Amino acid sequence: MSGLIDLGLPGMQVVGAIDLGRSGMQVYQPMGKRIISIFDFVPTAASTGSVTLSIPTGKSISIDWGDGGTPTEVTGPQVEKKYSHAYSSAGAYSVVLNGDYKSVAYIEIKDIAVSGTLKRIGRLSNLNFFICGVANTIFGSLLDLPSDLTFFRCYGSNTISGSLSDLPSNLFYFACTGDNTVSGSLSDAPSGLNYFNCLGSNTISGSLSDLPRSLILFRCEGLNTVSGSLSDLLNDLNYFRCTGSNTISDYTTKTWTKIPARLECIPVSPGGLSSTEIDTLLADFVAAEISDVTFILIGANKAPGAAGLASITTLVDTYGWDITYTGM
Repeated sequence: MSGLIDLGLPGMQVVGAIDLGRSGMQVYQPMGKRIISIFDFVPTAASTGSVTLSIPTGKSISIDWGDGGTPTEVTGPQVEKKYSHAYSSAGAYSVVLNGDYKSVAYIEIKDIAVSGTLKRIGRLSNLNFFICGVANTIFGSLLDLPSDLTFFRCYGSNTISGSLSDLPSNLFYFACTGDNTVSGSLSDAPSGLNYFNCLGSNTISGSLSDLPRSLILFRCEGLNTVSGSLSDLLNDLNYFRCTGSNTISDYTTKTWTKIPARLECIPVSPGGLSSTEIDTLLADFVAAEISDVTFILIGANKAPGAAGLASITTLVDTYGWDITYTGM
């Protein structure tokens, strides 16, 4: 840390090297204490925001809510305990943690919009869970996520970038809405990834056979170029949607023990399934006897043949499927 200036005041100094997201801002703190800004809370009117934290025994922090009010003192052990603060007016308030901030393992921000860079939570080296709701505007690179992070969920108009290879190796849940620009190959995703939901202008590539074996939900919107055979989809997958310039093609008969509740296959040329492959796929779906599936099979896919149309009738009438297909 650089830029420490003695003010000539008992026990006080200026910390000039900490980025609070505002040009020229300096933070005053007691000498020897550690301090970090998490995000700016951005209420649009008088409202209450909250932070839920977990910290271990023997550690303590204070939460400075950024509006000049009394900080909230937190002493461990605390497990997912909620702390709330009322703001009297709209604005942007830098929320700062003082003390043993590196010991924080869990953060959930609710009821208020936040803005800032991922670098801020990247300094929380023991953080495992991060949840942030409402209409957030978080930006930065996936490289800045804490290495021990296992759960990341952030909603709003976020603009996160980076490659799948930048995700923490132990991450099992990733959800981020907005206009994100995530790239990389499916083979680079963490092997234990369970849930992946990333909206925006993503450019993910790779084959369906590269999907992590533990995955149960995959939703990736943007300009992706995923390829492979539809028969490579995982049996435990609950949801599959991947938009963009995908060239998913081919299908070899398989036994489906589970079918995603929503399955969208919308490839562009030269991808797409032939009528024969679609007929085989639909016959395998009928044999699985699974109900209540939304299945979208358009784009470069061919229209089903007579056998496929008969299977569609069975799936809709007997098993309650909602099916959209080429040639309807």
